Amino acid sequence: MYLNSINVHFRVFLRNILILISILLYSSERISAQIITSIEPSGVFPGEQHATIKISGMGTNFTPGKTIVDLGPYITVTSVVVQSSATLQAIVNVSPTALAGNYNVTVTTKTASGNKIVVQPGGITIVALGGPVRATILVNPVQTIKLADFNPTSIADAPLLFTVTVYNNNLLQNLTLVVTLSGQNLGLIATGTKKLNNMAPNAVATVDDRQFDKYTVANINAPAIQGAIKTGNIPSDVYTYNVQVLNDSGRVITSTSGTNTITDQENKPELMNPGNPIFSDPPLVNTRFPVFQWFSKANSFSFNLFEVKPGQKSGPEIIINRPFYVQSYFNNTTLIYPQEAAMLEEGHTYAWQIIANYTTSAGSVGIPSDLFWFTVAVTPYTKKTQTVSEMRVVPGQTSVAIGKTYKFTVKSLDLQNDTLQIKPEWTVVPEEGGNIDSLGNFTAGIHARSVAVIATYKGISDYSTVDITDPNAKPENTVRPKKPDSDFNPRLK
Repeated sequence: MYLNSINVHFRVFLRNILILISILLYSSERISAQIITSIEPSGVFPGEQHATIKISGMGTNFTPGKTIVDLGPYITVTSVVVQSSATLQAIVNVSPTALAGNYNVTVTTKTASGNKIVVQPGGITIVALGGPVRATILVNPVQTIKLADFNPTSIADAPLLFTVTVYNNNLLQNLTLVVTLSGQNLGLIATGTKKLNNMAPNAVATVDDRQFDKYTVANINAPAIQGAIKTGNIPSDVYTYNVQVLNDSGRVITSTSGTNTITDQENKPELMNPGNPIFSDPPLVNTRFPVFQWFSKANSFSFNLFEVKPGQKSGPEIIINRPFYVQSYFNNTTLIYPQEAAMLEEGHTYAWQIIANYTTSAGSVGIPSDLFWFTVAVTPYTKKTQTVSEMRVVPGQTSVAIGKTYKFTVKSLDLQNDTLQIKPEWTVVPEEGGNIDSLGNFTAGIHARSVAVIATYKGISDYSTVDITDPNAKPENTVRPKKPDSDFNPRLK
């Protein structure tokens, strides 16, 4: 009983952390609109072959085998490698007769509900040959770099971390490529050099980190190096690759840079709800369309749902069953059981698991969570198949004077887009910012500040940003951040 109490409190703590993170960061799972956030490199040259273009997005759902890329009439995409629901790499060839200019980048993903299309106007540039020396860098987005992946006696055995492309001008010349690696917190770490001798006019040279002539470590006693020696991994930090191209006289004639964030956190996902760990009894849920929620910092996730057979009482027994439902490579930490999936049966018990997909210097790694299980109850709710799919706190933003009271309400829709009447749980973050009762009546605290009033119902949460004001204070020339607009159903607005 004591262990169950600890487990419940720990799950509540994780749930509150998850809500607070979503409030502070406006995470991408709150954004349903698709956007392209970066294209690296954003320029190519006529005649360039086997070039790699990395495309990153937000709110996207890139899927292996279902996502295609179009870069305009002169660029042929030979292959697409989806690394996560928000990142992909396209291998392209550029026509030798390509006309210089800016061209649209279009990414199309086929889904059961139709094609999802995101466009970046003028996102790729075909650069005319004969211009100045130019360099681009493509950084391989990895979350963990393991020291064991490097052979100190052979640079060629290192994992692929970045690729630099150098475009020469119309002169025959010797060039030197220099790349320095620095951490935002750790400072200069290492420098790599590569000689590019006798580059022909308008020639293109592509060099990855395994092809440099030598590397020089800045300081063996630096925290990054010592941390790597102790833990086996490069420490967490935002790392910058600064690229410089020097001519024969040592003058820098072009430069560029790329970044990569190392989190060094290949952790097992923490499941939130619905359900309990296998060592506890499965709780009843009153819907055929539960909302699954978990906590993890992985790039993408895969979801497995198993039907528990009679007599099965342990994870190893359950996990050998054929999955009842599977969804792969998506980046949200919330999943509503879809209507098009096989119907969950009343009185049946189901177990679910999340696999966190991490990208490391050694390749992709999948780390499975423990199992949670639950039983679908036999109630009028399961027969009507009602579940809240969208919820909005009204208003989304307001101001309340110190000590004054304001009433908040919620609007919600079910999966059939019908309005539901619900009674959510109300909380205030931080707690000292005020109090709120079960009816949504908020009383502001005694200090001027910004707080979040949060409504939670069956795993779905929304919040309102509240500016607590002091009527006696002098006005400040400041602009407070506004809660972003949502793409929820207009009926909730």
